Amino acid sequence: MTIKIDIEKISSTAKLKLTDNEKKLFTKDLESILNAFNNISKVNTDNIKPTFHPVEVKNITREDKVEKSLDTETALSNTKNRQGRYFLGPRAI
Repeated sequence: MTIKIDIEKISSTAKLKLTDNEKKLFTKDLESILNAFNNISKVNTDNIKPTFHPVEVKNITREDKVEKSLDTETALSNTKNRQGRYFLGPRAI
């Protein structure tokens, strides 16, 4: 598979209509990116320990507590977009 085919497949999947000039530009960019990854893959990592987080990772979420919340009528009282007991949102296709 050539890079040009990849660009066409990617643009088609993303629903993008690219001009021939844009395809050439993105082909050059993709070639550069793939070459960089190719160079990285050549690095010998034998006897190299996996990396660690240089900064300690802490769980910063709060404790989950049950608290009083709005009743349905109060929550829906200021919206025009309502259907019964629910907010009415845009149609998702």
